[in-house]
Amino acid sequence: MQAACSRGVRDAIRETARAPMPRARFWIGLALALACASCGRSEDDTQAAAQKGQAAPLPVTVITVQPKTLPVTWEVIGQTQGSREVEVRPRVTGILLERLYTEGSFVKRGTVLFRIDPLPFQTALEQIRGIVGQAEAELARTEQDVARLRPLFADNAVSKKELDDAVAALHSARANLFSARAQYKAAEIDLGYTSVEAFISGVTSRAAVSEGSLVTAQQTLLTRIFQVDPLWVTFSFSSKDYAEMQNDMQAGRVTLPPASKFTVELQRLSGDRYERTGVLNFRDTTVDPKTGTIQARAQFPNPDAEVLAGEFVRLRIRGATHPNAILIPQRAMVQGPTGQNVYVLTESGKADLRAVTVGETRGENIIVVDGLAAGDRVILDGLVKLRPGAPVKAVAAPAAEESAPAAKTLPPGAAGKR
Repeated sequence: MQAACSRGVRDAIRETARAPMPRARFWIGLALALACASCGRSEDDTQAAAQKGQAAPLPVTVITVQPKTLPVTWEVIGQTQGSREVEVRPRVTGILLERLYTEGSFVKRGTVLFRIDPLPFQTALEQIRGIVGQAEAELARTEQDVARLRPLFADNAVSKKELDDAVAALHSARANLFSARAQYKAAEIDLGYTSVEAFISGVTSRAAVSEGSLVTAQQTLLTRIFQVDPLWVTFSFSSKDYAEMQNDMQAGRVTLPPASKFTVELQRLSGDRYERTGVLNFRDTTVDPKTGTIQARAQFPNPDAEVLAGEFVRLRIRGATHPNAILIPQRAMVQGPTGQNVYVLTESGKADLRAVTVGETRGENIIVVDGLAAGDRVILDGLVKLRPGAPVKAVAAPAAEESAPAAKTLPPGAAGKR
């Protein structure tokens, strides 16, 4: 602009010099002065407008962060099992005569499930009953002998050896009777074992053998019984996650409920939620060297046997909290070469790029573990145009709302937590 004005002045001077009349020269000079003044004002206005454009702040949406207590939820996959599981096996060897229960039905303790042919055991019992009778008769005879020889020995009518032999025979007869009676008791028990009873109350499985089969004592599996009330759900978590959980507890980022009383919710893989809640009742104190995991268990009431043993289910463990947690939308995050960052609006109205340490995500939000404090104003949009130190104009936005926590693999607390 300035160069063009200079060229115009030079041309005007040349025209003035060539003008034939003084009046003409006057008007040409006046026009020259007006042109120069107009050129100068135009240049000043342009510079002012440029400066005004550079100083215009960029409107951005901000939220003011405030720490609050957030619930912690751990989500794991587990498998259901009966709180007691019994393998039903025969205690005597014999031919299986009949099955007396309906497969898959609920049975009470003491219910007869199978019957083994009792005839051989009844015969053995009768034989031993005869042995017991003989032992009792022998004992009576020896007692009479001793009773007869004692007064004779006092009168020196018999020798001491004869009396000692009679006493020894008495002791032997008593021992034989004890043995016979024990055999009789054993035979009586074996006869009772021909009726195979349920040792616990629970749900039965299918029969493993059919009628007419030879079953062997302590070996042949007849069926299984599962006590599903209460119901157990076993699961595992890695030792690495457990160590991270311990660090979070020591740093104060996670707080356990009083007495480590956690609430456990059960959801089937079909999506149906079980209406009853459970508790954690076990966490192993050792790490499985083969898998690097720690075993844990939850317990649920299951009076109607609604949930069967062997199902894979999803558990949500609740009760722990994040104290003084800062939650911001994920869209506020800026990925830098050294990690995550956010833009913070300073008191002077400029954008400050700040490095942060983040934790778990909760839906569209994320927990900031370190880097932000209460009252900081975080910029949410216009991040592509922002540069550190750029002036911005704040527009308030709704605070980040808590969303469902992300799934975890650790149970909490003394029973195993994260």
